[in-house]
Amino acid sequence: MGLPHDRSHLLWTDVPTTRFIESIDRWTKTLMDDDPSWPMTPLDMRTVAKIIAKEPGILAGQPVLNYLFTKNCRNPNLKWNISEGDEFQVGDAILTIEADGDEILSVERTAMNLITRMSGIATKTSRWVKILDEVAIAATRKTLWGVLDKWAVHVGGGLTHRLSRADALMIKENDL
Repeated sequence: MGLPHDRSHLLWTDVPTTRFIESIDRWTKTLMDDDPSWPMTPLDMRTVAKIIAKEPGILAGQPVLNYLFTKNCRNPNLKWNISEGDEFQVGDAILTIEADGDEILSVERTAMNLITRMSGIATKTSRWVKILDEVAIAATRKTLWGVLDKWAVHVGGGLTHRLSRADALMIKENDL
């Protein structure tokens, strides 16, 4: 097997793999713990919120936001207008969320941080893949958000390369 190679099958089969879900869980918990919010609306007040695109791009992060809202809201209703990996334009309503207002507000900042970062990575990856169509674009193992960044690269058309040190032997000068 030549390098770089793709390991995205370790993140997704027909559904997110355990490895991907565990990474989503760690990152969403960490981000939620770092951004405490307090109820600002009555608990029983159903609210509708939308994520609207401010720039064009490629959507990445749909399974992450599905997990985040499902875990942190009692009965969320999520309506995706753009699918994972699809292009969106300025002004597109990417996602409509219906849930209790205080729950939406408690998740909002984390959701925006995740979807903007992941979609940004997917968008940049897609641009590089189109520009260098005969060159494989792959992420390094040293991505800041690990598996979530790798997933975004995959969604943008790049290769995930190594997900961990165990995936392929790599000898560098400091190993000698």
